[in-house]
Amino acid sequence: AKRSHPRKYLGEGLSVGAGRRAGRGYSGGPMQPVPEFEPVEHTVSVLLLEDDPDFAALVRRCVAGLSGQPALVAAQTLGEAIVALRNKAFDLVLADLWLPDSSGLDTLARITSATTCPIIVLTASDDPGMRNAALAAGAYEFVQKTEFDSSVLARLVRLGAIQARTFRSLRQSE
Repeated sequence: AKRSHPRKYLGEGLSVGAGRRAGRGYSGGPMQPVPEFEPVEHTVSVLLLEDDPDFAALVRRCVAGLSGQPALVAAQTLGEAIVALRNKAFDLVLADLWLPDSSGLDTLARITSATTCPIIVLTASDDPGMRNAALAAGAYEFVQKTEFDSSVLARLVRLGAIQARTFRSLRQSE
């Protein structure tokens, strides 16, 4: 007796492979096609907290040159930044710690209490203990303004985007 083909046709391009016998190994109902998902590109959203207009302009120019076209929102005071964080979910915060309405690690503490996204501290402070104190207080990274350029920003935005994607994925899976 001639055996039929080892794959059983189920319609619409679906089949069950060889080695499957009725009643063994497969207990589900009719097979369904796997949906095809289009990858959803997420524009990285960055909040810049900076009161120095010249440095803010430099950051804007650097962001404009990045691939992926990150969206940048700027705030000049901690109060403006807190309002922005309440109204929008950001992927990354770039923050100067010395502002007209807040200073030092108090600025960082207020930002960390308002968001779960990574916070990159940008500072002109040359206090050697400030880096360790900022990282211990919740900063994701610490960058001296004198070391800031487009390649540093590109690296930070990329890392922030990876972190944000991970957090979004975890929240969606809960």
